[in-house]
Amino acid sequence: MKSKTQQNLNKNLKTLSKSTSRTKGKSSTKSSESQSELEVKFTRCKDITLFPHNLFPWRLEPKTKKFNLTWTQCYEHAVKQIQSQNLKPRDYKLQCYVSVPMSDPLTGPVRYARTVRGPNKPID
Repeated sequence: MKSKTQQNLNKNLKTLSKSTSRTKGKSSTKSSESQSELEVKFTRCKDITLFPHNLFPWRLEPKTKKFNLTWTQCYEHAVKQIQSQNLKPRDYKLQCYVSVPMSDPLTGPVRYARTVRGPNKPID
């Protein structure tokens, strides 16, 4: 007579050995999906007192009490925080200091150190 534990083990092993069909062609990364799904709008701000940290030209200001005021180094970091906290546009205000050029690629391989005070220099 077999024990219940052994019977359950055998039953579970049978289900594990079955192959499951997976769909091909659905290999997309989460970051590319999230970038296309969520386009975060931002405004440019000239008030330097709102940006006390030199290396953080992006300011994520709360409109509701869901999170605290934060500064980020780049647009991608701000979007990541918005997505991780499931924020809606009514919950936040994203601002960028005017030292970040309008032609700045918001995403992609070209990365520059953006500063509030002083010249923007390439990251080595």
